[in-house]
Amino acid sequence: MTPLFADFRDFLAVVAKSFAFSMALMCVAITFFAGLQLIGWY
Repeated sequence: MTPLFADFRDFLAVVAKSFAFSMALMCVAITFFAGLQLIGWY
């Protein structure tokens, strides 16, 4: 039970990290496109 639980916790940590990374990437992309729109290039 304990090794499975540890693996599950590691899996959750990896999922949380990748989710946070994708959210940060999306925020950067939204900010970038909003800046382009503000300038008038997009």
